[in-house]
Amino acid sequence: SQIYGDNDGYAAPFLIVVQPKESWERTKDEPGLNGELIAENDGKVFTYFGWQDAPDDLRYVDFQVSKIVSSFKLLKKEE
Repeated sequence: SQIYGDNDGYAAPFLIVVQPKESWERTKDEPGLNGELIAENDGKVFTYFGWQDAPDDLRYVDFQVSKIVSSFKLLKKEE
């Protein structure tokens, strides 16, 4: 898996994880390990996780993460 970004000191309401499809297939049925599926593309699986421990001032804010994620479009890299 790869985790992109460095949120040191900043709150991030969700995290995107990219992993090889083989890894996803091995663990996809294990609770808590894979997050929500965004898409599959070129042998990679894109998932997202909501935060586990939100800061007190943001704990009840609805960031509409699923709406944001549903707007994502994966593009195929031109060769």
